[in-house]
Amino acid sequence: MDGMDKFKVDKLKYPIILKMVDDSRIKGDIFLDIYSPIHRGRDMVQELMESEKSFFSLIMREDNSVVFINKVSVVKIILEERDSLEDLTLGKQKPVKIVLVDGEILSGKINLSIPGEKVRISDSLNSTSKWLYLYRNDQDVILNTSHIITVQPLP
Repeated sequence: MDGMDKFKVDKLKYPIILKMVDDSRIKGDIFLDIYSPIHRGRDMVQELMESEKSFFSLIMREDNSVVFINKVSVVKIILEERDSLEDLTLGKQKPVKIVLVDGEILSGKINLSIPGEKVRISDSLNSTSKWLYLYRNDQDVILNTSHIITVQPLP
Protein backbone atom coordinates (compact mmCIF):
# COMPACT_ATOMS: atom_id res chain seq x y z
CA MET A 1 0.00 0.00 0.00
CA ASP A 2 1.32 3.40 -0.99
CA GLY A 3 1.85 5.70 2.00
CA MET A 4 -0.59 8.24 0.53
CA ASP A 5 -3.39 5.65 0.10
CA LYS A 6 -4.13 5.71 3.82
CA PHE A 7 -5.11 9.40 3.46
CA LYS A 8 -7.39 8.78 0.49
CA VAL A 9 -11.10 9.37 1.13
CA ASP A 10 -13.45 7.26 -0.97
CA LYS A 11 -15.97 9.30 -2.94
CA LEU A 12 -18.69 8.59 -5.47
CA LYS A 13 -18.66 10.36 -8.83
CA TYR A 14 -22.04 11.91 -9.70
CA PRO A 15 -22.86 13.52 -13.10
CA ILE A 16 -24.55 16.94 -13.20
CA ILE A 17 -25.15 19.88 -15.51
CA LEU A 18 -24.87 23.37 -14.04
CA LYS A 19 -26.70 26.42 -15.35
CA MET A 20 -24.64 29.46 -14.34
CA VAL A 21 -25.57 33.11 -13.78
CA ASP A 22 -24.01 34.04 -17.15
CA ASP A 23 -26.45 31.53 -18.78
CA SER A 24 -23.62 29.10 -19.60
CA ARG A 25 -23.96 25.39 -18.95
CA ILE A 26 -21.22 23.26 -17.48
CA LYS A 27 -21.30 19.45 -17.73
CA GLY A 28 -19.24 17.57 -15.23
CA ASP A 29 -18.97 15.22 -12.29
CA ILE A 30 -18.93 16.07 -8.62
CA PHE A 31 -17.76 13.82 -5.83
CA LEU A 32 -20.01 12.85 -2.94
CA ASP A 33 -19.09 11.18 0.33
CA ILE A 34 -19.98 7.49 0.49
CA TYR A 35 -21.51 7.92 3.95
CA SER A 36 -23.70 10.84 4.95
CA PRO A 37 -23.41 12.11 8.52
CA ILE A 38 -27.14 12.98 8.42
CA HIS A 39 -28.87 9.81 7.15
CA ARG A 40 -28.24 6.29 5.93
CA GLY A 41 -26.52 6.10 2.57
CA ARG A 42 -24.33 8.46 0.61
CA ASP A 43 -24.28 12.24 0.65
CA MET A 44 -26.81 13.93 -1.59
CA VAL A 45 -26.06 16.75 -4.05
CA GLN A 46 -28.23 19.16 -2.07
CA GLU A 47 -26.27 18.36 1.10
CA LEU A 48 -23.04 19.21 -0.68
CA MET A 49 -24.53 22.52 -1.81
CA GLU A 50 -25.89 23.29 1.69
CA SER A 51 -22.45 22.81 3.26
CA GLU A 52 -20.66 25.91 4.54
CA LYS A 53 -17.98 25.70 1.86
CA SER A 54 -18.24 28.45 -0.76
CA PHE A 55 -16.68 26.40 -3.57
CA PHE A 56 -17.00 22.81 -4.77
CA SER A 57 -14.86 20.89 -7.22
CA LEU A 58 -16.10 19.63 -10.56
CA ILE A 59 -14.41 17.39 -13.12
CA MET A 60 -15.21 18.83 -16.56
CA ARG A 61 -16.59 16.17 -18.92
CA GLU A 62 -15.05 17.70 -22.02
CA ASP A 63 -11.42 17.37 -20.92
CA ASN A 64 -11.32 15.88 -17.38
CA SER A 65 -9.87 19.09 -15.96
CA VAL A 66 -10.74 20.14 -12.42
CA VAL A 67 -12.46 23.46 -11.74
CA PHE A 68 -13.67 24.98 -8.50
CA ILE A 69 -17.17 26.45 -8.78
CA ASN A 70 -18.45 29.25 -6.57
CA LYS A 71 -21.89 28.13 -5.34
CA VAL A 72 -23.42 31.62 -5.59
CA SER A 73 -22.79 31.60 -9.36
CA VAL A 74 -24.92 28.46 -9.86
CA VAL A 75 -28.57 29.11 -10.81
CA LYS A 76 -29.62 25.47 -11.02
CA ILE A 77 -28.23 21.97 -10.99
CA ILE A 78 -29.72 19.59 -13.53
CA LEU A 79 -29.61 16.04 -12.20
CA GLU A 80 -29.11 13.15 -14.56
CA GLU A 81 -30.84 10.82 -12.09
CA ARG A 82 -33.05 11.38 -9.07
CA ASP A 83 -30.97 12.26 -6.03
CA SER A 84 -33.43 12.11 -3.18
CA LEU A 85 -34.23 9.83 -0.30
CA GLU A 86 -37.58 8.16 -0.96
CA ASP A 87 -38.54 8.06 2.73
CA LEU A 88 -38.30 11.88 2.88
CA THR A 89 -40.70 12.44 0.00
CA LEU A 90 -43.71 10.30 0.78
CA GLY A 91 -46.90 12.37 1.16
CA LYS A 92 -45.10 15.67 1.73
CA GLN A 93 -44.90 17.15 -1.76
CA LYS A 94 -46.78 20.08 -3.28
CA PRO A 95 -46.94 21.08 -6.97
CA VAL A 96 -45.53 24.53 -7.79
CA LYS A 97 -44.56 26.80 -10.67
CA ILE A 98 -41.23 28.62 -10.21
CA VAL A 99 -39.97 31.66 -12.10
CA LEU A 100 -36.20 32.24 -12.10
CA VAL A 101 -34.45 35.62 -12.44
CA ASP A 102 -33.57 34.87 -16.07
CA GLY A 103 -37.26 34.32 -16.91
CA GLU A 104 -37.12 30.53 -17.05
CA ILE A 105 -40.32 28.91 -15.77
CA LEU A 106 -40.19 25.48 -14.14
CA SER A 107 -42.94 23.35 -12.69
CA GLY A 108 -42.76 20.31 -10.48
CA LYS A 109 -43.18 19.32 -6.86
CA ILE A 110 -41.31 20.44 -3.77
CA ASN A 111 -40.98 18.75 -0.41
CA LEU A 112 -42.60 20.38 2.55
CA SER A 113 -39.61 20.05 4.83
CA ILE A 114 -41.21 21.26 8.05
CA PRO A 115 -43.08 18.55 10.00
CA GLY A 116 -46.68 19.13 10.99
CA GLU A 117 -50.29 18.74 9.97
CA LYS A 118 -50.90 22.14 8.38
CA VAL A 119 -47.58 22.85 6.75
CA ARG A 120 -47.54 25.68 4.23
CA ILE A 121 -45.30 26.06 1.21
CA SER A 122 -44.05 29.36 2.67
CA ASP A 123 -42.82 27.51 5.78
CA SER A 124 -40.56 25.34 3.63
CA LEU A 125 -39.41 28.24 1.45
CA ASN A 126 -38.50 30.31 4.50
CA SER A 127 -36.49 27.55 6.16
CA THR A 128 -32.73 27.99 6.35
CA SER A 129 -32.11 26.01 3.14
CA LYS A 130 -30.44 27.92 0.30
CA TRP A 131 -31.21 25.20 -2.25
CA LEU A 132 -34.60 23.89 -3.33
CA TYR A 133 -35.05 20.40 -4.78
CA LEU A 134 -37.70 20.38 -7.54
CA TYR A 135 -39.10 16.96 -8.47
CA ARG A 136 -40.00 16.84 -12.16
CA ASN A 137 -41.33 14.14 -14.45
CA ASP A 138 -38.53 14.58 -16.97
CA GLN A 139 -35.50 15.66 -14.94
CA ASP A 140 -35.15 16.82 -11.34
CA VAL A 141 -33.29 20.06 -10.60
CA ILE A 142 -31.87 21.73 -7.53
CA LEU A 143 -32.40 25.50 -7.53
CA ASN A 144 -30.36 28.20 -5.85
CA THR A 145 -33.09 30.06 -3.93
CA SER A 146 -31.33 33.41 -4.40
CA HIS A 147 -32.12 33.12 -8.13
CA ILE A 148 -35.86 32.45 -7.66
CA ILE A 149 -38.28 35.32 -8.26
CA THR A 150 -41.59 33.59 -7.47
CA VAL A 151 -43.00 30.25 -6.34
CA GLN A 152 -46.67 29.73 -7.11
CA PRO A 153 -48.67 26.82 -5.63
CA LEU A 154 -50.50 24.77 -8.25
CA PRO A 155 -53.72 22.81 -7.73
